[in-house]
Amino acid sequence: MSYKGERISADTVDWNSVNIHAYTFTQDPGPANPLGQFKFNFPNKHAIYMHDTPQRELFAERTRTLSHGCIRVNQPDRFAALLLGEDKGWSMNQVRSLVAKGPGSSTVIALNRHVPVHLTYFTAMAGQDGTVSDFADFYGIDNRMASKLFSNPAHFPMPATPEVAESGSSSSTQAQAQRRRTGGGFDNFISGIFGN
Repeated sequence: MSYKGERISADTVDWNSVNIHAYTFTQDPGPANPLGQFKFNFPNKHAIYMHDTPQRELFAERTRTLSHGCIRVNQPDRFAALLLGEDKGWSMNQVRSLVAKGPGSSTVIALNRHVPVHLTYFTAMAGQDGTVSDFADFYGIDNRMASKLFSNPAHFPMPATPEVAESGSSSSTQAQAQRRRTGGGFDNFISGIFGN
């Protein structure tokens, strides 16, 4: 915990009379931290970042809309080694030795080179062979876009929960399930990028 950039003890604060927003709370990286060992910040107005996770089992899920808005990275040590290798000439061993320092050793490393980050959200995507695949619109963006673009908005089906998308009876949902079984689609595209 810190106040105006200085570490302080929580016992020194009168919690009944302070502005809690004036304090910064941090947790050491590690298996008990929801962000795991790594956090990758990048500039954006929404405070979105990429991070490790102790919940490794989530990467085996078919439906990956399980976060609170940030982006879990399956192999964060490899991602860190890639970024730091390009920027500072680091090896995987250097990244691992930094992590091996253990609890209480949080290190911030700023990159000298800017790395562009582009987050996209697609509910349809053309494959290399030209076929178009569609995906569940968990965030309802298609309906919002349609209401902005057309005077009579379309009503695209939106799954109520990830389970509905997996077990629904619509032809679109059946097509999505078929793509997942056959290894195509957006899930595998993203998995390929992050090496899982």
